[in-house]
Order: sequence, then structure tokens, then C-alpha cells
Amino acid sequence: MKRFLKVGALATAIVSQAVLGWLAFRPAKVTGYPDTEVTLWTAGATPAVPALTTHVALPDASSAPEAARRVPDTAFLRREFRSLRRVTIAGEGVVDTDAENLRGLAVTWQRPERAAASPVFVALSAPRTLALGQPFTVQGRMRGLTAGVTSTLSLEAPNGAMRSVALEPVRDADLAFSIASDVATAAGAFEWKLRLGAGGAPLILGAEVTAPELPRVLLLAASPNVEAARLQRWLAESGARVTGRTRVSADQVRFTAANDSPAGFQALDATLLDSFDIVVARESALLELSANERAALEDAVRDRSLGLLLVGETAAPGPGPFFAPWTFAGDERGAAGDDEPRLVRLRLAGGAELAEPVATLSAEIVPAPLMRWLA
Repeated sequence: MKRFLKVGALATAIVSQAVLGWLAFRPAKVTGYPDTEVTLWTAGATPAVPALTTHVALPDASSAPEAARRVPDTAFLRREFRSLRRVTIAGEGVVDTDAENLRGLAVTWQRPERAAASPVFVALSAPRTLALGQPFTVQGRMRGLTAGVTSTLSLEAPNGAMRSVALEPVRDADLAFSIASDVATAAGAFEWKLRLGAGGAPLILGAEVTAPELPRVLLLAASPNVEAARLQRWLAESGARVTGRTRVSADQVRFTAANDSPAGFQALDATLLDSFDIVVARESALLELSANERAALEDAVRDRSLGLLLVGETAAPGPGPFFAPWTFAGDERGAAGDDEPRLVRLRLAGGAELAEPVATLSAEIVPAPLMRWLA
């Protein structure tokens, strides 16, 4: 009998030890907050926040609802809400240490919107560099303008020239604007002044104006023509190195040059063509080139990145392929006028065709910054 009592006492002791051990080392119990998404109230929060599952508030969140649970910091929040995945921060936000504790969670910040006491720029975009001949353009948004009241935004160029736009907000909200000065006329570092109203404090915007890198151009013409003369004059006035060779009779040519470009030459060869970036020629001028000149030009275009612009009477010079080995299929030309796109199919040398038609536009070309019409 005594032996049975000892065994029973021993079994009771073992069970008791097991229970005490489990109670001592059991996993931490979730404290009743299994939420995966909460709203965290911080200083400056407004009541207009999403009504999520649970609201918690930091000590400085004076506007938090009464039902919000107060937490000392975000580390405590992470310990209490073990299943937390998403946090919406309402108010001015949290300090760096609290933000670090939210790492790994999906965080959304709903910063309170405040009406500006006076008009202010809330977004601004302006170039840091621009080329000669380009305007200085400023875009942005303003806050604090009064609906129904017109304000004047002005931009003063380095030379004192002023440009202004009227800002007319129709409601009390941010207003987008865009304003551009006159084109830059000199290279260097300059400042523009943006101000609201005649007596407003100027906002200084700086930019570096650089001279564009102009191409070195060789013009070839089989006869005098107005378009080539206009192009050469415009290039010269822009500062580009340009040389023109124009045939004036069966055995005479005339050379013109500007800005230290070669003033004359006997024939086109590799050395001469290496001093230019692009050759602009009418097709008739290409057709009268000698075999050696054609070979030199073709080598420079194919192997040394020389540009070739054909300005011409037909789609390709001559019956055979030469630099532009295609022709337009005449029966596929549309009946559209000069101001309408044409859908054409290019036919390569040897009768091969491109698989898809190519849309070409006769006249509606968006001008580049340094492009002007030649006729």
C-alpha cells in the first residue's frame, strides 16, 4: 500500500512540474488585438480619417478619438499587434525612431491639408540649362489663391524683359501655371525672377545658357536656287560653319563659305568630307558628281557617319540605287492634299518591298528649335 502511495505522489509531482513548466515557458499570448490594419493618430491629425478596424494614438495626438487606444511608441504597437500588416498615419507623422519600428509594414501617411495663410508655391519646375534661342519656361502649382480673385504672375528675364500671366482660380484649391520668358540671347550663367503681384518678393531661378553645337554643313546645288541661298544664310547667321558649291554654268562653279568653313576645293574626297557633319544636296547635284566623288561620298556616309540630306525633284536620283535605294510606288499615292498624310509603300532596289506601308507627312512637320521653313 505504501508503495502505491509513493507512486501516486511521484506521478502527481511529475504532472505538477509539467504544468508549472508549461505555464512558465508558454508562448506569449496575443493580448486581444489580432488586427492587421490600424490607424495611428499623431499630432495635428484631423477627424477626417478612415474608420478602420482599430484606432491607436501616440501621446501627442490630442485630437484622437476617445475610443483610440493610447500607446507610448510604435515599438509597443508592434508588440501588441502581432498580426499587424498595414498602418495609416494620420497627422504630422512620427519621429525617426518610431518610423524605424514600422519597417516592413505597408504605411500610408495622411498628412493634414492646411490652407496657406498667403499664396505660396507648392511645386515648381524650371530648367537648369538651356540653349541659345530657347525660352526659360517655369511650371508649377500655387496654393492660397482666393477663388474669384485674379492675380498676376510675372517672370523677369536677365535683360529686364517681363512676361506675365493672369492666375484666375475658380475654387480654393491648388492652381497650376506655366510661364515662359523671351528666348535666351547670350551664353553664360543668368538669373530669372519669378514673383506674384507687383510687390511680391522675387523667387530667384538660375540657369546656364549654352551655345548649341551646330553642324558643319556642305551644300551642293546643280544650279542657283532660292532655297539653298536661304538655308546657307540662315546657317551662317546661326554661327554654323557652312560651305556651298553651286554650278553656275557648264564649266564653272561658285563657292561660298562662312564661319571659317573651307572656301573652295577641287573635288569631293575623304579629307574634305571629314571636315563636315552633313551634306545637303539636290539630287541633280549628286547626279553630276564624278565616279570618284560618288565613291568618296558613299564611303563617308557608310563608314564615317557623314549625314546626307537629299532635297529633290524625285524620290531617288537616277534609275539605280544611290544612297537612297527606294522609290515610291506611284499607284499607292493617296489623293490627299499637301497638308494630309500619305500612306506609301517603299520599294527597295531589286524590286523588294517593305512589308508594311510607311506613313509620310507632306507638310505638317513640327519645327525643331533651330528649324525654319526653306520656302
